[in-house]
Amino acid sequence: MKFNTLAAADGGFDFSYVPNVIWLMIITMTTVGFGDGFPQTHMGRVIGVFGCIIGMALVSLLVVSLTQSSEFTAAEEKAFNLLKILNSNEAAGSSASNVVRTLLKLHHLNVTNSGFAQRFILVVRLRQHLNTLQRDMKKIYSLHLPLDDMTQNVRTTVCNEIRTLREGLSMLEHIRTVTENISSKHAQVVANLEATTAVQERLSEHLFALGNDIATKRDEARLAEALLRYQQNP
Repeated sequence: MKFNTLAAADGGFDFSYVPNVIWLMIITMTTVGFGDGFPQTHMGRVIGVFGCIIGMALVSLLVVSLTQSSEFTAAEEKAFNLLKILNSNEAAGSSASNVVRTLLKLHHLNVTNSGFAQRFILVVRLRQHLNTLQRDMKKIYSLHLPLDDMTQNVRTTVCNEIRTLREGLSMLEHIRTVTENISSKHAQVVANLEATTAVQERLSEHLFALGNDIATKRDEARLAEALLRYQQNP
């Protein structure tokens, strides 16, 4: 490998010395490039390109490893979130106590009919404490349930409600179908009952007529028998 050095004229650099070559590779791999030495042959440039690529890969791995080592594990993140929740709860409790204290002072001033200026100051403080309490409560809610989980829960709830509504609608449709079938069967039963009633009425009429005929024939037979007896025994 042939090198051109800026300090070769005054004897400052000698790239036939191995440590100087190592220096050049380190500067090339770290993409610093002081320019004090550079390859002139194609093979040297290829080696320099590979050195740049390897150097960037090593730097990327180093950055990734440092990033992963600086991140929380699942247990550490859970503990950190728990600490934030505890601190937020403590802050919210302090804000709530300030609100209650300010309300009691304001009530005392209203009872004693104190000056307007003091009550106005307490009202302003009360509004500030209420705003602080509202911010603390929002922070607590955001810590207890992240936005992604909240969105997922809302989506799940909406999907469940839609599924329940669909099941209810299908059940109502089934009930409507069953009701229509029952209504049609009821109409058929009513028609059958009416037909049966008509048949019973006709049968009753026939039976009544048959009974009358039988009674008439019986009377005629008795009358004929009586006439025969009268003729035999006048």
